[in-house]
Amino acid sequence: MKVFVLQAKENWITDELAKEWIINNKDLYTNDLNKADTIWILSNYIIDCIPMNIYKSKKVITTIHHITPWKVDDNQLRHFNKLNKITDIFHSICELTTIEMKKYFTKKIITFPFWHNENVWKKINNKNELRNKYKLDNSQLFSWFFSKRY
Repeated sequence: MKVFVLQAKENWITDELAKEWIINNKDLYTNDLNKADTIWILSNYIIDCIPMNIYKSKKVITTIHHITPWKVDDNQLRHFNKLNKITDIFHSICELTTIEMKKYFTKKIITFPFWHNENVWKKINNKNELRNKYKLDNSQLFSWFFSKRY
């Protein structure tokens, strides 16, 4: 089995996810759509870059990262209908997304959170080292948010 990953290549999270998956699944990955048995649609907003007949000839897995309910309009519904026609199975990254997806898609949905790269994201057991490093007051409570830069 060979998998072609449809990604937007616009320096967004889907590109990082694709890169890490490809690095760790070299035996499954192909960048040649003709050699692929499966298309993984990781960036569903660019599905029109592949002809519909190609989707029909392959197994198609579509990842939906999120659905913003108040942004679902007629254009979004048409897009969802197109996805539903070409997709064999949907992948949702969390239960909240799965709940929303069930309103729009009739195909099977698998909820499976994304992995994390333990070489990038690490648990820090000694928070005081960070406080000392960045000269933060030990008596204050901080909320930490880390974002990876691409």
